[in-house]
Amino acid sequence: MEIELLTGRRILFWLSILSLVCLNLSCGGNNSSAAQRSGGDSLIKTRNDTALSLTGVWVNKAYLDTLLATGSPRAAISAAREPCIEFRSDTDKYAHIVFNFHEGEDEKILQKGGKYTMGDSGEIMALSPEEIRIGHQYFVRFKHPDREKYDYNIVEELLFAGNYQLENGAKVSFSGDGRVYGLDSMKYFTPNVDYIGPGLDVDQLWLGMDSDVYKSPKYAFKFISDTLLLYKLNCLEGYDSTDNSCGVVDFGQLKWKLIRKK
Repeated sequence: MEIELLTGRRILFWLSILSLVCLNLSCGGNNSSAAQRSGGDSLIKTRNDTALSLTGVWVNKAYLDTLLATGSPRAAISAAREPCIEFRSDTDKYAHIVFNFHEGEDEKILQKGGKYTMGDSGEIMALSPEEIRIGHQYFVRFKHPDREKYDYNIVEELLFAGNYQLENGAKVSFSGDGRVYGLDSMKYFTPNVDYIGPGLDVDQLWLGMDSDVYKSPKYAFKFISDTLLLYKLNCLEGYDSTDNSCGVVDFGQLKWKLIRKK
């Protein structure tokens, strides 16, 4: 499966990160308000000794880079099996590490000699208000997490959200909170982010009219540059009529072709 790089979107994302870093560091701002937002003591300090709250969700940079470069959550989860970490508050002594968006565990945060470590993951280093390093892994802050979603809305917002146009000129939009507008009768979508198990041979999403989107049909999708292609799922083998599951799937008939608008 050939997928072109989403170069433009990746550059725009990192430019926004750099502008935030400038605002907080180069432009004379301080991040004391970030520490105050959590209602607890600041957990760590940046390189210029500015208080920094870690409270929130941080996305693994390897996961993020692969997601934006390929347009594939399936490829991204292969690049980083720990896609994100949640610090629930500055006074919580544990951070929640997510594995494969399938499960997770809490690791204890330890302080010794002015340094913070997280379980066996390594020392927590604040590189800027928007980026940290834990051991050998890098994480960037995610601005709008939804803790009711498996992926905190990471894939919905960073990969799908935006305005599109169908081949007939009709306008379609995907929102960062999992809603879709203008695509026939569809109202809700949720991308599959957990690629463990059978029948997950291509990138997929639930798409339908029910707010409980997991009751909706699943479609295959791929991004080619700024074009989103949505396909019916083709079951190749292992179909089970009791739950409509399939052991091996592939891209079926092309259902919609959507071109992202700048």
